[in-house]
Amino acid sequence: MAEVVHLEPRRRTRVAEGDSGPPSAPAIPATVADIMTREVVSVLPDTPIHEVANMLLEKRIRAVPVTDSKGHLLGVVSEADLIRRVELGTDEDGSWWRKVFRDASTAAVDYVRSHGRRARHVMTARPVTTTADTPLHEFARALGKRRLRWLPVIAGDHVVGVVSRSDLVRALARLSAPGMAGPRSDEAIRKDLEARIRRIPWGLRFIDVTVHEGDVNLSGPVRSAAERAALHVVAENTSGVRGVEDQLFTQPLATA
Repeated sequence: MAEVVHLEPRRRTRVAEGDSGPPSAPAIPATVADIMTREVVSVLPDTPIHEVANMLLEKRIRAVPVTDSKGHLLGVVSEADLIRRVELGTDEDGSWWRKVFRDASTAAVDYVRSHGRRARHVMTARPVTTTADTPLHEFARALGKRRLRWLPVIAGDHVVGVVSRSDLVRALARLSAPGMAGPRSDEAIRKDLEARIRRIPWGLRFIDVTVHEGDVNLSGPVRSAAERAALHVVAENTSGVRGVEDQLFTQPLATA
């Protein structure tokens, strides 16, 4: 069986800071289980290449797991695995240095991938995977770091779902805007916003916050346009805020 490169979740709980929406507010997804697709389309190792290509087109998916008859993950076939094909005349990569320095074994592997007619010939046999209990921030980090668009979700060595960038976007679209959570008193908004500002990692301790009928006024020193923008985002993400008035001023860090 193919070796699987697996993303192990870090065992920690992430709580949304300062969020206290009404009971009807949609739950904030925390793990892959909250957003993954559970109806898995898969193929067997001997599935013909043209059937795999048709499946990707018909299902509008970018990749498909390759499993044995019992659902054990063997590999993945993606669009990238079907690019260099002898039928299309794209089997040569055009890199002269690769042709000069590749050994016979590498040439044989390339030949199988470009001429083979079954899923097992072209599949990536060391797919990156994840589990249902992987925190979403770890999943998102893995997608960015490894430049991936899609991962199979496994339990043991069985495929139980798939998860993609599109699932993250879909989850974001389902969440209501924090400012629409419901009416709050100006005092509650001010205390909430001040607490959020205190939790900003790089520290903004001298920001004054006033609130009138849901409109926030921010005043005090910032060190850059980026910090100014960050304060606006913090305010806009605070429940009950209707608008933000900016009286901030730039005060760069003193240099020796």
